[in-house]
Amino acid sequence: MELPTQYLNPTLLRCYFFDGYALEPGRAMPERTVYDYELEYFVKSSGGIYIDGRFYPFKAGEMSLRRPGQVVRGVAPYACYTLCVDMLGNDKRAAGYEFGRPEEAQGDYGNPLLHSMPPRLKLKKPEMVEGLIRRIQEHGRMGGEADAFACKASLSLLLSEIFLETASALEGSIPPAVRAARDQIQQCFDQPLAVEALIKASGLSKAYFHRAFLRMAGVSPGGMIGQLRLEKAKNLLAMTDLPIGEVGGLSGYADGAYFSRIFKQRTGMTPQAWRSRYARR
Repeated sequence: MELPTQYLNPTLLRCYFFDGYALEPGRAMPERTVYDYELEYFVKSSGGIYIDGRFYPFKAGEMSLRRPGQVVRGVAPYACYTLCVDMLGNDKRAAGYEFGRPEEAQGDYGNPLLHSMPPRLKLKKPEMVEGLIRRIQEHGRMGGEADAFACKASLSLLLSEIFLETASALEGSIPPAVRAARDQIQQCFDQPLAVEALIKASGLSKAYFHRAFLRMAGVSPGGMIGQLRLEKAKNLLAMTDLPIGEVGGLSGYADGAYFSRIFKQRTGMTPQAWRSRYARR
């Protein structure tokens, strides 16, 4: 399921604190399946987590970020806050929610921000993150409407910080030539633009370029070009009276018939139908 970023609606299902320092060092917890998006912040740790069979050691000030369907197993000792989050705003699930209880997993949504979250993230601002989590836990217990709003606002701020830190960490690991290709796409997507030319200019192999670009942007180079062209076309259709063919041309499509066909494939509507529904009159 594709989940555009503008439709992300994070809602807290459960926030709890676990202190495993009373356990024998090296003791492994029972293996379990992750059913929701989980954010685990380590207050202190000399242990770690197995995620899909790979062991990740954790230290204080780091986060474990997990998606539905993953299999995890903690190894003591560590103390952490764990937040279980529904990304579609289904707050009714929070009533009677039990951590770890088998249930139908959320979708592993095709969203670039969610997919970019690494299994382990070393935070630049751990004090701020811990403060947000404490605030989420405090307001999540209260139950009033104002507290529910404060809880949701703090959760959204927490996720935005995680996404920004993830993007910053990822940016440093991406070859400059790939970042330059992304910048060129963002600036020139509505002009003739060949992905093969971008790859050739990068000096990288085709396979490596695509892997690095996908890791950075959550979408292929061609996918990014298509998304940007489609968004520009939607805006032009809604805000102008330009002919359909001219809208396609200004959005980067030289062939009007091809533009109309691609537009309908991706939106389920013809350009004219989109304009009729969304035009700002």
